[in-house]
Amino acid sequence: MIKSGTNDFHGDALYVGQNPTWRAVSEVAPDLPRPDDQLNSWEASLGGPLWRDKAWFFVATGESFDGYYSETNTGFVVETASRGEPVVGKFNAQAGDQHAFSFTGLKAPSDSQGAGSSGDIYSLSVTEIDSKLYSASWNFSATRNLFLEVKVADSTDKLTRGVTHRREIDPNAPPDSPLATNFRYQDLNDRVR
Repeated sequence: MIKSGTNDFHGDALYVGQNPTWRAVSEVAPDLPRPDDQLNSWEASLGGPLWRDKAWFFVATGESFDGYYSETNTGFVVETASRGEPVVGKFNAQAGDQHAFSFTGLKAPSDSQGAGSSGDIYSLSVTEIDSKLYSASWNFSATRNLFLEVKVADSTDKLTRGVTHRREIDPNAPPDSPLATNFRYQDLNDRVR
């Protein structure tokens, strides 16, 4: 006999609230001005029977945010935080003593912003990731010692990157000037772009 799931409902919930005044003082990281007052992360799940001894479900979701900020070498304070909002769903069915079916789906979108190696505001980029995974399986128990499982799965990953600040090109600037191109240039002596 193959069995998956429970006839009792179960679930949980978790909330994590971070207030900036509760954070420890860092000797290494700079004390940057922050526009946020509260960081909120949470997760929740619920599972249980759809049909007693025959079909079960499970769902879970959440949201996380790390709230990081960084300072560019020109003094701009920028958010370099990561966010994630995953969702998981599962369905199991017991068709008989010898057959079981299951379907699982996972969607995990996330985004983050990061500073490039030059450390100026024009090298900041946003990365968005949208990952999805789906799987289905059929289990068959021919005898107590012979078991067969067939599983199919599909996954997709989408990665998007873009800049957050675009510098306007000055059409009247000479061709050898940094103001006439999109090239990331900055004189480190006088901080002129």
